[in-house]
Amino acid sequence: MIRKTLLSFLFVVSQPALWFLLKANRGISSLSRFVINVRSYISTKTGKRSQITNQLIANHFAAGDLTYPRSREMIDQNIEVPASFSAAVNLRSAYDNNNALPERRISNKTNGPEFAKSLGLKTPKQLFSFLSFSDVPIVENSVIKPQYGFYARGVFIVKTEHEILELNTGRVFTSLQSLKQHISYLLNSKVVKKDLWKVEAFVSDKNGNPPNDIKFYAFYGQIGWVVEIQRFPEAKYHIMNGSGATIKSSRYKESQCFVGNGVNKEDLLLAEKISLEIPSPFIRIDFIRASEGLFFTEFTSRPGVIGRLSRQRDHLYGTYYHQAEARLYTDLINGKAFDKFKPYVTSQHVSSS
Repeated sequence: MIRKTLLSFLFVVSQPALWFLLKANRGISSLSRFVINVRSYISTKTGKRSQITNQLIANHFAAGDLTYPRSREMIDQNIEVPASFSAAVNLRSAYDNNNALPERRISNKTNGPEFAKSLGLKTPKQLFSFLSFSDVPIVENSVIKPQYGFYARGVFIVKTEHEILELNTGRVFTSLQSLKQHISYLLNSKVVKKDLWKVEAFVSDKNGNPPNDIKFYAFYGQIGWVVEIQRFPEAKYHIMNGSGATIKSSRYKESQCFVGNGVNKEDLLLAEKISLEIPSPFIRIDFIRASEGLFFTEFTSRPGVIGRLSRQRDHLYGTYYHQAEARLYTDLINGKAFDKFKPYVTSQHVSSS
């Protein structure tokens, strides 16, 4: 009760604090624009180059804050216009009408695996789907997961009826009754939004443990970065660039990172090839690294990392995004058919995720 009261108090007082900070930020931004205009005026009258000013603007402003003459001048000076991956994906999503975007048609746990199979990818064997939890059978060596979910929330590995591991937390349930109580909590607290579940065969790593996730962030034929996630015995992360080399991320503490097994050239080429079969500038392609190799799990068009990248990486991947758009438009104009994708733009394949 005390905790709830404290949180309610913080919620109330945070509103005027937020108002003040946003107003202050707006004021500072206006002052910055004034100084920029003054420098531009002086530059025009004296013939002094404004390259230093433009570089500062590129480092601190978003592309939407620039006039076209300013961006054109930056291009002429070989200064990269500050593209934004987050802005690009958010704007594309904002104008998505009833999940009509092509990538949304495969961003669910039904169409995604179907499409992956048409590309020759291995997927875990599907046992049951679209069941309320009360109807879910407890099958040894299986995985129970929400039909619509993310972040591995509500995913359970069933070894036996008396040994059921919650992947996201590492908690082990030894009875069906305790598991059902926990499921009720997940649904009531909206950690899992819908009481719809699927069951698939458990695919393990070479040691019999839950396999690592391998997530490729792909820009229509180019891999931007890769994330390897160890889920068991605790969550740890390995961030790589588009060539598979380890990079540091400000999102995770050193204790949250691990060396991992990484990806090889064949893995990267596979992800690139898959992304070229999808008429979208960006898609995340998820696999698990099992003892038998990579198994596809899902496609994601709106990953949770949106808006949480460093400015430098957001700019880099924004550039990748718009370059991918150009490549995609060129292919469409030249008549690329996307034959394997076409069935998923028919009415019966609309995503409901």
